[in-house]
Amino acid sequence: MAKRVQFNRDNCLAMQPLELSERLRNEMVFDIPDEVITDAGNRMASDTISKATAYMTFCIEMETTAKIMKRAAKAEKQKEEADRLMGLEEVFKSYKEIAKATIENVAKIMTLRRLDLDEQKHNGKIT
Repeated sequence: MAKRVQFNRDNCLAMQPLELSERLRNEMVFDIPDEVITDAGNRMASDTISKATAYMTFCIEMETTAKIMKRAAKAEKQKEEADRLMGLEEVFKSYKEIAKATIENVAKIMTLRRLDLDEQKHNGKIT
């Protein structure tokens, strides 16, 4: 059985862009609640926002680090390394956007629920 590489800053920066993309795709799995009416749905929404925020923060940091390293490689005329780092930068940017979209999606679900509750209250259906 192959030993799993630990998913951390140094290992990510040592990967090839396609390998990193595959790892992030497998790692960044989010549970999007269908509704936020029940406690379980609310908990899932909260957990998803927290998890997506953590991944987004990680990807922002890693995108910035890859960009800085890319500039250094270009300055040292290491074209292949600069190209690899540019690929990593692009992967981190893409997955940052995926995490951001997930947060926005769950927030919209929660906002729609809040608007529904406000309307029900306004119409006297709930107190």
